Amino acid sequence: HAKFGKFINNLFWSLEGWDCISTCSGLCAEPREKTIPKGLFIAMVITSLQYVLVLLAGTAISPGKHPWEDWSDGTLPSIARSCGSVMSISLLVASLAGNAGQYLSEFIEGSYLLQGAAEVDIVPRVLGKQLPKSGVPYMANTAQLFIILWLMTFDFSDILVFDNFFCANG
Repeated sequence: HAKFGKFINNLFWSLEGWDCISTCSGLCAEPREKTIPKGLFIAMVITSLQYVLVLLAGTAISPGKHPWEDWSDGTLPSIARSCGSVMSISLLVASLAGNAGQYLSEFIEGSYLLQGAAEVDIVPRVLGKQLPKSGVPYMANTAQLFIILWLMTFDFSDILVFDNFFCANG
């Protein structure tokens, strides 16, 4: 029995982050003309290939043992384990890289948005403090770290609903 709401929630969450670059575009050389369009195109190709190749490999490797209709949390790692340690390690490294990229893009965007909100007095000014040399909004980073540590106490599906609610209403 399909859980369409969970599917949409996960799909929306997995495709988040493409807008993050707009918050940081002032840090790039030639953002509109060259850097951002080229970077987004390359990222889109890599991301699409990664999604398609992993899913195709997973469905091709285990059509009898793990039919895709029965997949749940942990199915891809169990398929990778059945293919040997190299496949398991490759899947782990790919997952770590993908999750780190998504996390860092959201974290950096959130820091600069919080810094901007502090500069126009929407949030306390202390959140807009920056490091002198690099301009990194260290107080916004610290505030985000504590929020993330608090959110880690929740179930992942609750975090998805919470995140998607604020993202869709933002």
